[in-house]
Formats: sequence, C-alpha cells, structure tokens
Amino acid sequence: MRCRVIVLEKGQFIAMEDGFVRNLEELWNKKQLKQALPCDWELQARAIRLLSSSQGSTMDPFIHMYQLETADRQHLISAVKGLQKKDRYQEAAHLAKKMHLQPYLNFRELCTPLLLQDKLNVVEGYVSNSPELQQELVRLLDSWCHPDFNLGNLLQQYPGLQQVKHERMHPKSLSKFVTRLLDTYKIDSELCPNVKQYRALGAMKFLFYQKYGEKAMDDENWNDHISVAVGNNPWLQEQLVMMLCSYRDVTAAARWARRLKMPHDRLPSAVLWILSNQRQEDGSEEEESAMAYSSREDCYQLPVPLDQVIFIDNLADLEMHLPAMLQPGCTLGVDMEWRPSFGVLSQPRVALVQVARRDRVLLLDLPRLSEEEEEESGRQPGQRRLARATNVEPRAHDETAQLQASCSGRCEAKNSVAEEGRLLGLMRRLFSSGDVLKLGYDVGGDIQYLLTSYPMLKPALQQSSRVLDIAVLQKQVERLLSAQPVAGGSGAEVARGATATRTTEERGLSLLVLQTLGKALDKRQQLSEWERRPLTTAQLLYAASDAYCLLEVYDGLLQKAKAAKLSVNLEKCMVGKKVQKPRHSDPAPDDERLWKKIGTEVPATLPAANLTRPPESCSREPMSVRNFAVVCDSMLQGLGRYLRCLGVDVHILENIEEHRKAAEIARAERRVILTCGLPYQTLRSQVGEDCCYFVDCKEKAKDQAKAVLRHFNVQVTPSDIFSRCKVCNGNRYMKISGADMARVAVTRRELLRATAGQDDPEPGYGVVLGDDLADEAQGCVEPGGVRWSPTVAPTQDFAGKSWRGVVALPGPEKTMSRASESWSSRTPRYYPACFVDNQELDANTASFADGTALLAEAIPPGVLETVQLFYCCVTCGKVFWEGSHFSRILSQFADVLSTESDTSTFYES
Repeated sequence: MRCRVIVLEKGQFIAMEDGFVRNLEELWNKKQLKQALPCDWELQARAIRLLSSSQGSTMDPFIHMYQLETADRQHLISAVKGLQKKDRYQEAAHLAKKMHLQPYLNFRELCTPLLLQDKLNVVEGYVSNSPELQQELVRLLDSWCHPDFNLGNLLQQYPGLQQVKHERMHPKSLSKFVTRLLDTYKIDSELCPNVKQYRALGAMKFLFYQKYGEKAMDDENWNDHISVAVGNNPWLQEQLVMMLCSYRDVTAAARWARRLKMPHDRLPSAVLWILSNQRQEDGSEEEESAMAYSSREDCYQLPVPLDQVIFIDNLADLEMHLPAMLQPGCTLGVDMEWRPSFGVLSQPRVALVQVARRDRVLLLDLPRLSEEEEEESGRQPGQRRLARATNVEPRAHDETAQLQASCSGRCEAKNSVAEEGRLLGLMRRLFSSGDVLKLGYDVGGDIQYLLTSYPMLKPALQQSSRVLDIAVLQKQVERLLSAQPVAGGSGAEVARGATATRTTEERGLSLLVLQTLGKALDKRQQLSEWERRPLTTAQLLYAASDAYCLLEVYDGLLQKAKAAKLSVNLEKCMVGKKVQKPRHSDPAPDDERLWKKIGTEVPATLPAANLTRPPESCSREPMSVRNFAVVCDSMLQGLGRYLRCLGVDVHILENIEEHRKAAEIARAERRVILTCGLPYQTLRSQVGEDCCYFVDCKEKAKDQAKAVLRHFNVQVTPSDIFSRCKVCNGNRYMKISGADMARVAVTRRELLRATAGQDDPEPGYGVVLGDDLADEAQGCVEPGGVRWSPTVAPTQDFAGKSWRGVVALPGPEKTMSRASESWSSRTPRYYPACFVDNQELDANTASFADGTALLAEAIPPGVLETVQLFYCCVTCGKVFWEGSHFSRILSQFADVLSTESDTSTFYES
C-alpha cells in the first residue's frame, strides 16, 4: 500500500515527473499491484482532484490506473470545470472527451478559448462523436463571420488567455474552416448564413474587379451573376449599391436600387437624387440586355454556320445526332462549361458539353439529359435490377433477343446501352471509342470535374481512350522547336520572345489560338451563367467556338511540326495512356490518387512533371539565386521561409489575401508563382505555364524547396544562405558587436518600461513562436519568440521564455560607434552587398535612420554575454547570430548547393 500513499499524497511530485507516473502505470499493470490497489470511490475522488494539478500527459495513466470511467460523474465534471478556471482548456476538453461528459458541459465556454488559440484539432476531436455538437461548432464559427462581430469584446471574456491567433479569426480563414466542416460532417450549408453571406460578398468583389478592373465581362453576364450573388439578402443589396457608388457608377446603383425595391432610407443621397429625377428609365436595363450580340472581328470566328450548332436537351435527339459524330477516323473537339462558383459554398455542376466535328457542333445539355435518365429509371424499374436481385441475367429467356445478339454485334451494344442507361451508354461510346480522336485543352481537368458533377458517368470515364490534350502537344512542339538552333539566337530564346510579347493580355487556350491561328478567342462569355435556359446567341457562339477551335489548333501545331521536320509523339499527349512510373518515386498526391481511382493516368491539366522529382540534369539554363524571385500563396508559407533562408527573393501572401493577388504580384514584379491544389489551374491560365509551378503539398517544406530549385535550375552557393531575412524578406544587414548590442538592449528595455509604465518588462511578454519552423529556427530571434542556439547556454531565468519587440520612441540624436563593423572573429574575404556600410544607428532610440526599431530586447542576457557579433536586419529590426542552424542548412541542402565558384559563407564577411 506504499504506492497508494505515494500517488495520492505526492501530487505535486507527479505534476513535475511525468516519467514517474508512466513507470507507476507499468507496475500497476502487473496483477499483484492491481489487486493491491482496489479502486473505491474515495480513492477515485482523490485521484480526480490531482488531475487539476498534474500535467496533461499524466491524465491518461490516471484514468487507466484508477478506472475513472466508473467514477462519480459530478466529481469528473468538477474536475473539468477546475481545469477551465485555470485556463487549461485543452486538458479539460481531453478529460471531458475521455469521460464522455460533453452533454453535461457548456460547449461554447469550453471550446471558444481553444478556437481562439487555433487548436482546431482539439475541438474537432471533442465533437467527433456528436452530430449535435458538430452543428453547434458550425453555428459558433458562423456567428464569428457576422459583419457586426467584435473580436475584442469576445477576448474580454477571457482576460488570462494566451497565444491568441488573431489572424485565424479573419472571416476568410473561418469560412474555409466552416466549408471543410460542412463537407466532413455532411451538414447543410443553410446552417451557416453568415459564411454564405461572406462568400457572396467575395463573389461580388470579384465580379466588380472583372467588370470595372479587367473589363472582361459584359453587362448582361455581370447582371446575371450579381443577381445570383445578392439574392434576397438586404445587407448584400445595400453593399451592392455602396460598391457601385464607390466605383462612381451611380446610375447603375440607382437602377439596381429600383430593381431590388430597396427602402429609400438605406440609399445614399446621390442615388436618391437620380431616382427622383429619372423615373422614366425603368426599361433601360431590359433594352440594354436585349441588344444584339456583336462579334469582335479581331477575334476568332466560328467557321460553321449557326444552324449547324445543335443544342440537345433530350436523349432521343442525342441518340440521333451523336452516333453520326463517332464515325471511324473522325477527330472531335471536346470542351465543357459550368457556372463559375466565385467561392460560394455550393459547387456548380457541368452545365454544357460541347462536341465539335468539322461540319457541325453539338451542345449537350447535361443537367437536362441526366434528369431525363433518372426519370426513365424511376418510371421503369427495369429487368436489370430485378434480375440482379434473383441472380438471373436479363433477357435470358428472350430467345429472339439472344439470337439477335449472337448475329449482330451492334444489337448487343444496343442491349448493353439499354441495360446501363441511354446517357451512360452514349457517353461511354464517346469517351471510350478507339476509332475517334478526342481533342481537349486541359481536358483532364474537365473530365475530373465531369466525374465530380455526375458520378453516374464513372464507368464511361474509366474506359476513356484516345483523348489527347492539346496543352501537352503544344508543350512538346515548343520544346522540340526550342531545341533547334535558329538565326538570331537559340530556339528557346526566340520561343520565349514570341510568347512574352502577348502573355500580358491573352492566357491559356486563347493565347494558343492567337499564336497558332492569328486571332485570340473572345472570352467575354466565359464567366456567363451557363445553367440559364435558353442560352443566348453569344453563349452559343462562344461554346461552339471553344470546342471547334481545338480542331484548327491541332492542325496548326502538326503543320508547324511538319514544316520544321519534327517527329511528334502523340501517344505521350494522350490522357488515357498508362504511364510507367520510375522505380523510386514519391507518394502520389491527392490529384494523382483520384485519377488512379477512375482508372486513367494523371491528366495533363495537372503538372505531372512536378509530381515526381525533376531529373538532376535540368534543361533550363543555370540561374543565380539573386535573379530568381517567387511569390508563394498562403498555403506554402513554410516553403517560402525555407527559400528565404537560401537567399531567394520570396513574397509570401498573407492568410487574408486572395489567390488572384499572387497573379497580380507575379505580373507586376516578374515573379514565379508557387502554389498547390485547385488554385494552380486559375493562376497558370493568368500568367502562363512557365511562370506558375505546382508544389506537391504532401512533401515537407525542405523537399519542396529542393524541388523548386531543381526545376528552375537555380544555383545556390553557401554565401547565399541567410543573405535574406526569412521574417521580412529584407536583404540588408548591419553588424553590431556584442558590447554595442548589450548597450542597445538596455536602451530598448528602458524605452519599453517608460512606454508601458511597468517597473521592468518581464521575459515572456508576447506570443510564443509556433511550431511551423521550430526545428530549424535555432540561432536566431523571430517575431514572437526566441529559439536558443545550442552553442549558447541560456541562463535559468530566461530558459523557455519568449520575447516580443515593440517600436521604440524617438529620442535625441546619438550615433553608434563604428567598432561593430570592424570587429570580426574571421578575416573577411569579401564584402557582400547585403551588408550596409553607411547605415547609422541612433543609440538613444535604438532605431535606424528610417525609424525601424532594433529589437534588441528580445535577446536573452545569456546570449548577450556569449555571442560576440550580431547581424541585424535593417528592414524589420530582427536580430540574428551564428548558431548550429547554418551548418544544419548546409547539410540539409548539400545536394542542391553549388560550390564551384564560391565557398565563402554569409558569416565570413
């Protein structure tokens, strides 16, 4: 019974020694100790009291040893609430889940602090087995997306809460999380009206940008999409009018206010004035919408007459027209259209499938055709399902049908089509016919979206055959042309020059049509409402042209290859062709696994060259890291920081910035976009394939950085490492000796104490650094925390603490001594441009000439006493010093470092 006394009387010792409890649990698992420790209610009650003072890691052993699952529920609830009072919400949630106490606790009181600390996995685990709590979680997050939500008022309810992630409370981040929860828990989107409203507002902003910024949408399409986005929401209607006024289109604002019948007390005065003076313009919008479509002569024109563009919305017409398109030896252009989602919660389905032959174009109304198929199967149960239930093959007793099937292969095909459904059978013939070549641009992405929209078509898509991606063919032809020497420079230089003159205006297929046929596609109808019936003449012409132009582009590319006497391998451009994987390959990402499920290869629309590691011998010309600039989207912040460590100029998008911001930055600053997932398709179409790289999100950030460097053949030398600040991307540093830095640190702390009115700024004031790059952050100070260099032994008072830098107050002028620049433990062999030689530091304000504060207070005294030279980022004021991180980066990236020209390092200067 001695162990019993140790466990219950030495609770504080247990709280400090996790290993002791683990060893005790191992002893308890022996039968003798189990019998010596009977779990009566008094013993359980005393064990429960110890939970509130023990470490979270000792909770499971306590529960196991003392069989707390059988303890009194009120004692357990009291223990959970005790943990909540001590701001130990994670342990409280863990204990409540283990003891199944969720129905007896206030969900919002327990989980709100966890959400504020961005501990989403803990909350998801808490609600994992309760549909009611899952819905409550969605409601809570949705309430935080309300326009009137005030985060400050919520934080006042938790004054002692630390490590609050303010950036995660932005509606953009919350809406993404809610969208994922809706899909995971299969919850109706009607439960989150605020998220839907925020997404609709984002769609409105995009539509305004398309119309007033890019001028890429006509009034008719824009009005259709705005009507869908606004709906009957009064708040969105008011935002619409205000946004129109901000774009100085007050007349349109008045027209929309009249159409939506908005109350006059919610309208700006300028709109009221127009409404009172122009009451006779009610029909102006209808007249404007009814204007005849005028095609642009400078754009590609459909060669076939409009009466040969056949719109098919019933299965009978499809059976009549489609077989004529599938004659052996025919070449077809295939394209698809769907209503743009603009980020709303509901994902639109494929609304139109275009199939073009040399003399006609079929437009398949797939929503209506699928509905008719379902209606037929509903009215006629069919022999097939009955036969499947009785294990009897349909038509088995129909001797006449058997005789016909044995005599005619065509009748057998018809029977199989009838059994599986007319639409599925016809689509199978379209995609699986080996006698017909199907052309598409990024057709793999279209087929993937078609599969998502209509899972019933999966058998047809599984057997796809002879589907050629024009985008892959274009890339192959351009690669072969670039390998040929031409007058006036290499083929690669000529190809890049021809493309660069026009990539600023046209993208994707439109650019290819321009380069091949001399005229670009008219893309004004691309973002139109494709589920509207009937389609407008402009939509019919655009849809038919989008598919038909593939035939002419295909001919043009082959003629170009033939004129240059190039041998083109069309089999490599086929989507349905099985690819032979290398012997050593990385795990397939999600997109690759998806295509494995439907039985085809990775589509060309996904950058298959990026899915496996690029070969060591890159065809690109070597590029210095100083000439390489990228923009990373918000999903690849870890990759961006690694590249900064290697000296790459990296612009990292904030979590609240839209993906289209990356395209704007790339075009303005001539950067390469690094992205992953679905945004790749959109961004590549805006900047071109050479300026957009698909990153494998399944790899670690370190491996992603290596893949990027190999793909673009970027040469990194040891002198490039740490030449940029991985916090702010700055590339200018100042050297300061340890003695000077100690004086600056004293000045900074005095200024902070005077500013905050405290006796002394306490260590740990601020937010602890996250774990995103914690494993390689040693030897440097980062915003929100300090990672200790293993070469430095921090004092006990500061071990494990975190610091935060605050902007300093201005003071009298006094310059720092130049001794810092002359000090060095090594003899400098060169003086890189990243070190400033004329930047002065004001010692009284501890700030640079431009007002940037030097965050010297973040350096622990133990480091100040040991390190003799510090490196200060002039851009953001962060302080770095040499530690083991440099050698670790050298070893981690040794296979991509170039040491031929220079073996010097950042510190040897």
